[in-house]
Amino acid sequence: MYKSYLLLFILLTPYWDCKAQINNQNQRQIEIKKINTSIQIDGKVDSIWSITHATTDFVNHRPSDVGLAKSQTEVKMLYNDQFIYILAKAYHSHQEHIIQNLKRDDYFSSDGFGVLMDPINKQTNGFFFGINSRGSQAESLITSSGGTDWNWDAKWYSRVTHHDTYWIVEMAIPFFTLRYNAKNTAWGINFLRNDLGNNMFSTWTSFPANFNDLDLGYTGSLSWEDDIPEVKKKIAMVPSMTTTTGKDFEQEKSTEWDFTPSLDAKIAVTSSLNLDLTINPDFSQIEVDRQVTNLSRFSLFFPERRTFFLENSDLFTGLGRSQISPFFSRRIGLSSGKNIPIKFGARLTGNLTEKLRIGMLNAQTERVSETKAQNYGLLTLKQRILKRSSVSGIFVNRQQVNTDENDYNRVVGTEFNYSTENGFVSGDIKYYKSFSDGIKGSNDFVSGSMFLNSRGYRVYTQFDHVGDNYLADVGFTPRLFNYDALRDTTVRVNYQRYNFFGTRDYRP
Repeated sequence: MYKSYLLLFILLTPYWDCKAQINNQNQRQIEIKKINTSIQIDGKVDSIWSITHATTDFVNHRPSDVGLAKSQTEVKMLYNDQFIYILAKAYHSHQEHIIQNLKRDDYFSSDGFGVLMDPINKQTNGFFFGINSRGSQAESLITSSGGTDWNWDAKWYSRVTHHDTYWIVEMAIPFFTLRYNAKNTAWGINFLRNDLGNNMFSTWTSFPANFNDLDLGYTGSLSWEDDIPEVKKKIAMVPSMTTTTGKDFEQEKSTEWDFTPSLDAKIAVTSSLNLDLTINPDFSQIEVDRQVTNLSRFSLFFPERRTFFLENSDLFTGLGRSQISPFFSRRIGLSSGKNIPIKFGARLTGNLTEKLRIGMLNAQTERVSETKAQNYGLLTLKQRILKRSSVSGIFVNRQQVNTDENDYNRVVGTEFNYSTENGFVSGDIKYYKSFSDGIKGSNDFVSGSMFLNSRGYRVYTQFDHVGDNYLADVGFTPRLFNYDALRDTTVRVNYQRYNFFGTRDYRP
């Protein structure tokens, strides 16, 4: 099976890679001019905007990817030492705006405008900021093929105003919300427009409709007129205090009070490398999970919402396979639905160089009743190779502390993720191995996939093999554990999973 996938790579890659990708960064460019003043974000076109030219000629992307958009959009950009300013004038031919939801981060269901940024300009990760025509904001972290993490939140400013034949969006995005190399003066950028009244989705750059709307492989070029400012806001600190009180009325004891101080800090080590620190976090401000009735035999996957774990989260969440992940941050500080206090945590993520990204994490939990204190560590490195491919390595460690027991679990692994420059062929090979005290043999996880994505058809194939003893205590492998009704116990059963689908798309 492994040799078959390698053979497919060898046979198909040269053919697909020879199909030329539209070089959007040569054809679509926008210059951003520097100003020495600030702009009031009020949705009005101030005189300062006259110093720069607008870019327009948005093209159709969905449902048709041919021709200019019926409802055009004009965009201008400026910046100073603190903000990137964006002004967009969105023309419309229908009077009523379609707004299906005013909830934050629900962008694609309403009329709206958005900007996709790739500051490193290596098609590996980026940022999206969007706003609907009634002012609701949305922001997301973006992975190379357009994957999103809407749980990430950033502080930025925007305002929308309405006119007879158009509506205006004005944005101010702080530099400290982005991760970038100030010496790199060419960023990848794209603008998006939702026009639900005409059932059209348009973009600034042209690319086939079979690709994700937020694909980083088809951005235009953002050229800076002057030097890009370094991030001046180096440290952000949020202190807090958790107070609990209790009284035993049966024993007529006096009221007992407990005060637990907490501290969260974010430190910009460099403009593209970030350090997160936390002490005694309680995460009480985090949105709760949706209530879901589980009718399956296996555990359900819920996304991570705690802010400490979200920065550059694709370095961790992009590893492994769906339902077979070597690292799942919700294993830290949670056990069987109960909160396990985290004493402290540190997390370093970002770019060491333009092609090398790093993710490091260490967290210590307290002992609670029968749950022993644990130390969690993780190191992952992701090296970009070729045009849009990468090689990753990961080490995950869980170690019981403050005890004589030698209770530990470790997972090591590597991944090769491949994509042609035009994105028509992508695939991966993954190999992981776990180590636990007293458990040997059948402790590996092997996986591979291939995806052919043309304008006319799409074909996907995948295989997974999980051994009996592949134990990832800090990961997510629910299908490995099965309930044996005869013995009234849970047993581990290895399994192989095969997935194949194909579609033929007709675009009249």
